[in-house]
Parts: sequence; structure tokens; C-alpha cells
Amino acid sequence: MIALILALVVGASAAVLAYTLKERTDPVVTLGLGALSFAGLFALFGWGAGLIGWRAGGPSPGLADLVADRLDEALVVTGPQGDVEFANSAYRALAETTEGPIPAVETLYSGHPEVAEQLYRLVQASHDARPLSESLAFAAGSAAPGVKSDRRTIIDVSVAPLPGGRDLSVWRLRDVTQDHAQQADAFEQLQEIIDYLDHAPAGFFSADADGRVQYVNATLAEWLNIDFASTTGGVIGLEDLLSAEGVELFASLRSANAVPQTETLETELKAASGRMLPVEIRHRAMVDHDGRFAGSQALVLGPAVGNGAVGVAGGAAWLDQFFKNAPVGIALLDSDGIIVSANAALRRLAGGAARRGQPMASLVGEGQEEAFSTGLASALDEDGVSAPVDVTFPKKGDNRGQIIFSRLEADGDGAATLVAYVVDRTEQHTLQQQFMQG
Repeated sequence: MIALILALVVGASAAVLAYTLKERTDPVVTLGLGALSFAGLFALFGWGAGLIGWRAGGPSPGLADLVADRLDEALVVTGPQGDVEFANSAYRALAETTEGPIPAVETLYSGHPEVAEQLYRLVQASHDARPLSESLAFAAGSAAPGVKSDRRTIIDVSVAPLPGGRDLSVWRLRDVTQDHAQQADAFEQLQEIIDYLDHAPAGFFSADADGRVQYVNATLAEWLNIDFASTTGGVIGLEDLLSAEGVELFASLRSANAVPQTETLETELKAASGRMLPVEIRHRAMVDHDGRFAGSQALVLGPAVGNGAVGVAGGAAWLDQFFKNAPVGIALLDSDGIIVSANAALRRLAGGAARRGQPMASLVGEGQEEAFSTGLASALDEDGVSAPVDVTFPKKGDNRGQIIFSRLEADGDGAATLVAYVVDRTEQHTLQQQFMQG
């Protein structure tokens, strides 16, 4: 617009000067007048071609305005006094206005007291040039702009200062009703999962890296007759749930590798009455991203449940207690020497390394594998009992032991099963060394 006016003024001035000075033939003056006349003619032709013109509605829209108008969410920019400087088409549609002044956000929802506090906080944040986001909730059928007639509507309104030093604030309005509905559905599903876990036909508990119990499900709390509400958030420790042997087993299973490990344990839990309850536990040692032990997750497969009490048949219970609490190490092996089960005494002697599925030969010191294999083979091939095999357990420092293999009855597929009895000889060896040195 300004360029067109200047060009016309220049062209008209050139014509007037040319007429006034038509008697002068100075080449410089003639050249200047010709340039001015050319500029005026160029402006006229540009205006006629539409290259130059004026726009009655203010300055032409910039790229940012065009982009903002394509957004689905309503966007409005306000000045220091709260007056609207810009509003995109989505906001104008929300305000139901195409001409005339455009209402600010606080004006748009001023007649709805249920959101008055949120609007006040948003306006204050705009005046203080700080970002803020609030959710405006409206009942179904409310007359507020953007509210659905058939369901509750939630509109997320955010305000933030616009960079540039002009004290402008940009407001964004978005209908998040569907997002909230999805979150509510997800939370309800999570509650159902937690309820299932709480009342599953098996016990479950988890503990952090320090051995503080973070969660016990309702089934396990019922088995132990303990208060379910008092078992979460680290109030109790593993020593409050497990026997001393069980605590040692958990400590020995702390994973040193950068992957989670799962083990099967046979130990005892403490009931509120003080009674020890034999159980089988599927223990999973969790690790963090750096490979450090991050906690335990334990699935508890309890023994038979009847009349609200946990118990095991007499003979089986006696044998189970004998195996677990024997003062010597005991391991059940398959015909290849793979550990099927090991008691606490053997785990302590071997430094916690006697795990299910692990070759027992891997527990002994370097160079002793041949003697171990010979003893294993003699128990399988001869009279069922091997000669004592002296070994060391390097994972437990100087621990020493003597292993005797004994063959059990063959199972259904004809493969012999072995039991390995391990007697701790560490103290005896120490005394012998001291005697020899003395």
C-alpha cells in the first residue's frame, strides 16, 4: 500500500517537474525525470496486474498465521491487557464469531462458576508471564463453548508467554475428554489386574534391593494370618516373612549378571503365630540397567490349604524338614550330575552357588572335576555308593568338603538318580594345618 502511494506520488511529481522545466534541456535533469516517470508507470502497471495493491483488513497474513489456522486445537494470542491479538480459525469457531471483537478465554467461560478458580489461576499466570495448564470439566449439556450435550466434557487450557519481548501470551484449548476416558479405562483394567493378583490361588511378594518388602498379595497374607495393610511400602523386611535359611537363600541369589535370573527355592515362611510353613518359591532376581541387583519378585506355591490353615501330610512334611534342615549338605542329582534340588547347608558351604539345573561339578575347585566324575560314575555303575571325594569350594574362599554319592531307586524311564552328601571339612582342615605348622 505504502509502496503504491509513493510510486504514484513520485510519478506525479516527475510529470509536474517535466512540465515546469520543459524549457531546460539539462541531460541530468531529463534523465532523473525519466526515471521518476518510469517508476510511476511501473507502479500503475503493477497495480493493474495485481502485483501491488492494498488490503482492507490489515496486513497480509504471515506464514505463522497460516500454520496456526490449520491447527485442530484452538489457539489465541492475548496482549498485556488481555485483549486478543490473534485467534486461529479453530478458536473463532469455538467462540462462534467470524466478525467483530473476539472474546478472550476468561470471557468465553466467565459465566460458568464451576471453572472460575481454574480461569483465575490461568489469568494470573498470563499476567505473571509463566506457563500453566488447567483442566476445565463441564457436565453434559452445559452451555459452555465446546461442551458435548450427551457426555461430560474436559477441556485442557494452557497459557504460556510468547517469546519476543512484547508481553504476549499464547493460549491453547484442547478437548481431552477421550484421553481422560482412555486413562480411566486403563486404570480400571489395572485395578482388575491388581485384584486378580491379590486373590490369585498362589502367594506373591516383592522386595527391594535392601530386602524391604514392598508388596504382599492378599492370598499370602491370609496364609500367614498377617495384616494385609501393614505389609506394603517397606514396613517389614524379608526376615519378617522368611526363615533364617530363606533369608540366606535370597541373599545368595542376588544376580551378578546383567539379566534377570529365576530360581526355584524350597524354604519356610513365618506365620503370625510363629509357626513355620514349608513352601516352594519361584524367585526372580531383578537387575537395573547397570546390571546391579534391583530387588526380588517371588511367587509362593504353598502346600495344601484346608480349613483356613496351611499344612503338609505328616510323612512328606517330615522328609521335607529333614532335607532342608540337615546339618550336612545334600543335593539331589540326575544321572548327569545336574542339581535337581539342594538344601541350605550345601548352599552355605558352596557360597550360594548350588542352584537347580547347575552341574554340581562346577562347584568344585579347578583340577578336581576328574575325581568328582569318578565318584559319580562309581555310584552309578557299582554298588550304589562311592568312596569319599575331597573337594574345595572356591566361591566360598577356603571352604572344603567331602562328597559321598549314593544311588537311589531308578525312576520310570530307567535313569538312575543320585543323592550327594557333602560334609563340611573346613574346620578340620584348618586344625590340621595349624597342627602341622606348630
